Amino acid sequence: MSLNNDKFPVREPGGVYDFEVVPPPGWLISSGNPKQSVRFLPLQGSVAGIYAEKPPHWVGLMPELLISGRVIGVGDAPLPADVSITLTGPGGDSVTTGLANNGDFSVPVTQGDWTVVFASAASDWRLVRTVTVNNAPVEMVTLRVGDALPAPQPRPVLEHFDWLSRSVIDKLPNGHLGLNWDYLLAVHNQEYAGPGYVNGLTSGHAVAYNSSGHPVTVTAPAGQVFDFVGGYFSVAWNNAHEEVLELEAFRDGERVARHETTLSYLGPIWLDAELRGIDKLVLTTRHYWQFVADDLMFRVQGE
Repeated sequence: MSLNNDKFPVREPGGVYDFEVVPPPGWLISSGNPKQSVRFLPLQGSVAGIYAEKPPHWVGLMPELLISGRVIGVGDAPLPADVSITLTGPGGDSVTTGLANNGDFSVPVTQGDWTVVFASAASDWRLVRTVTVNNAPVEMVTLRVGDALPAPQPRPVLEHFDWLSRSVIDKLPNGHLGLNWDYLLAVHNQEYAGPGYVNGLTSGHAVAYNSSGHPVTVTAPAGQVFDFVGGYFSVAWNNAHEEVLELEAFRDGERVARHETTLSYLGPIWLDAELRGIDKLVLTTRHYWQFVADDLMFRVQGE
């Protein structure tokens, strides 16, 4: 703004100007004030020559909370037409939905614990999953009709990266939390200029990213397996908005799961994996941008 300066949109003394915040796709205004009107008055000697009589109030933004995912058929078999998904929320209310032609589903939800039941009578299939919704939308790793859940590994471990203290950046060493790590770095969320390092933080002060954009591999010690429960993922740089993260899980050299998700620098998604009894997890960005990860949950063998 600048008094009577045509180079600035706010310039008229006594003028009333309307301001509107347009949320990005997938985001909602939480404060109920997307539009505000502000009058500007002249003031000799001030920086701009005018000032806001009552400056606009802050506008709150929040991600739209969803549980989404995809169900596919077995091998080359088509998806059964009777596949249904029933979600029961923390208040006990349930909603049942079908699938899009490509097997996708997406349901608006609230915070709390949700029970998600996948069923197909034609395939004699019923799978029950529990999903916790916090402050981010949830995307479930692609499910295949007939999938069952093996018994979980006994010891849950959470990698929040907040052990980072002796420097602002550090490698994850092999053996950390009972797993082996390749090309995943822990970093203070303020170290780099990329907005995703800050917006992707979900706890503490540190996040992780894939070094130089290279694929990250997490493996179990020889002869062991682990579960990947899930984690929060975003992308580090605004230029990389909608970069694709590819997840692959392996057991005894065979790929048992594959999933793709689109990342945002504005905030994370919770990738709900629940991949059990695997021995290798690979996380790759399609164009070698840095993803940002926080609060990765695993289960490992041992007490």
